Amino acid sequence: MLLVSIIYLLLVSHAAVNGAEWIHYESNADGNKYYYDKESITFGERGIIKAWEKIVFSKEGKQDHIKKLKQGGVYKEDYENLSYTLGLVAYNCNTKKSCPLSLANYTPAGNIIDSYTRSLSEGRWEPIPPNSVNEKLYEILCKDKR
Repeated sequence: MLLVSIIYLLLVSHAAVNGAEWIHYESNADGNKYYYDKESITFGERGIIKAWEKIVFSKEGKQDHIKKLKQGGVYKEDYENLSYTLGLVAYNCNTKKSCPLSLANYTPAGNIIDSYTRSLSEGRWEPIPPNSVNEKLYEILCKDKR
């Protein structure tokens, strides 16, 4: 627990230096904490909203994530040092779909394990599952946009 607290403080202070305003909006059963950066929200055409999201993994959440990476055949040993993920996601407030645009996985020291970026035109829009963490953020971001 002390390690999680220290990591959390490092992440919060790192975010403050970079001008992010991380707002906690959800925690899941594994203990992962979900945030969005209020300062990064951009409003585009046709009900499209983009925002940076952060997932801070708990010990159990990290192990579950690693298990899924192994099952998907994309695991590499560096993931044993996974601490948090930052992702830029677009939400369509009119169709209730989301599209990940950028993702980076980080160590506790802030080093990138891996990352990818794609344009909105390259992205794949997917329906937002009911009662999901993704739906919770959709509701927050699109509250007054539908």
